[in-house]
Amino acid sequence: MQDTNTAVVSVKVSRRTKKKMRSMNVKWSEVLRKTIESKIKEYERKQGIADFLEFRAKSKVPKNKTSYTSEALVRQTREKR
Repeated sequence: MQDTNTAVVSVKVSRRTKKKMRSMNVKWSEVLRKTIESKIKEYERKQGIADFLEFRAKSKVPKNKTSYTSEALVRQTREKR
């Protein structure tokens, strides 16, 4: 299923690479699209882990030593998204 709200992205490759690409029966746009989407998901997972670790580190601080509350940390994490 293709998103109807799309944008064009251009990629430059060497002539040699382009020649090799033409000799193959591959839909390069699909390969690139899937690779980009996969990279974005990987980045988002890593960012989510980093946000969680930051949240966990802040939540371990004794309440009398910080101005943060668990509610404030949850709110701050949600606002980052």
